[in-house]
Amino acid sequence: MKKFFLTVVFGIVLSATTFATTTGDVKDVKVSSVESDKVELTYLSDGECKVKVNIYNQEGTRLFSESIKNSKSFKKAYDLSKLPVGEYEFEIIDNKKVVSEKVKVAPSEEDLRYIKASVVKEEGDKYSVKVIGEIVDPIAVNIYDKYGKLVYGDLIDIKNSFSRMYDLSKSFGKDVKFEVVQNGEVLAEANF
Repeated sequence: MKKFFLTVVFGIVLSATTFATTTGDVKDVKVSSVESDKVELTYLSDGECKVKVNIYNQEGTRLFSESIKNSKSFKKAYDLSKLPVGEYEFEIIDNKKVVSEKVKVAPSEEDLRYIKASVVKEEGDKYSVKVIGEIVDPIAVNIYDKYGKLVYGDLIDIKNSFSRMYDLSKSFGKDVKFEVVQNGEVLAEANF
C-alpha cells in the first residue's frame, strides 16, 4: 500500500487496550517495538483460527488490513518507518476477542533538529507533499507550469510535521514543478 510507506526514522511508544468477548480470557496478543521504526505482533492461540489485523490512523481511516488463516501462533513485523508522525491503532480480531493496541509514532531527536521535505507522485495526477520536523516558520508549496509560471501557491503555517495531497487532474497540464520553500530556502524540488 503506497500511502503506508514514507522514509523517515521514528521512535515508537506503545499503549494497549483489550476488549474481550468472554470474561476470564488471557491476553495472548502483544504488539511491541523491536526497532525504532518497526513493530512486532505476537499472537498465541490454543487452536487454529482466522486472525484479522487492521491498522488505523488517528482519524480512524484503515490504512492496512490482512487476514491470516489457520494460525495457532505467529510473529509478524510491521514497518512503520514511512508513516507520518501520529497515533495508530492495531486491531487484532479472532473468533474469541478483539484486541486494540495504540502505537504513537513520533520523530526521533535527530529528526527534530532539521526539516525534511519530499514531493511524491501518487496515482494519476495526484502529488503528496510531506514535511517532517519542527516547523518554526510557514512553509510555501509552489507549483509551476511547464513554462516556469507560478500557477498555484499554498502557504502552510503549522508547527508540526504535515502531509498534503494535491490533485492536478483537472488543471495545469502534465508538466509541473513543485517547490517546498521556507524563508527563501528550497527544502524540496521535483519536476514531473
